[in-house]
Order: sequence, then structure tokens, then C-alpha cells
Amino acid sequence: MSYHTILRAIRGGHLRAFHPPGTTVYRVAPEDFREWLYGHPVPTKPISQPQRARTIRTSAPVRGSVESLTAIENEAA
Repeated sequence: MSYHTILRAIRGGHLRAFHPPGTTVYRVAPEDFREWLYGHPVPTKPISQPQRARTIRTSAPVRGSVESLTAIENEAA
């Protein structure tokens, strides 16, 4: 069994693995590997997608923006 066979199984969702951030390796639990090796399907868990931060747009100038600085200068004049 080759390294590339195991990578195909991981990427295809047939073998459960953990990919730690900042590394190029995968971590596979021994029991998951045995189940995959002997042909028992491994149930997959749904992957939750991170939610993007929502920006709130207001009609008032944003603090530190050119419009905000212009408004301050106009008030001072």
C-alpha cells in the first residue's frame, strides 16, 4: 500500500484524517485506518463552514475615513 493510495482515500472521504494547521502531514487514528484497510466504511461527519464576518454599512462616515476627517475639518472651520 502506497502513500498516494492513502492520500486518495483521505481526499476522497473514505478514510477519516486530521490535517493540523501549518503542517503537510495527515493524522489518522489507528482504529480508522484498520476499518478502512479491512473494507469497513467509515462514517463521515459533516464539515461546518466558517461563517464570514458580516460588514454593517451605515450612512455615517467610518471613523478614520476621508469623509470623517473632512466632516471634522468642516465643523472646526
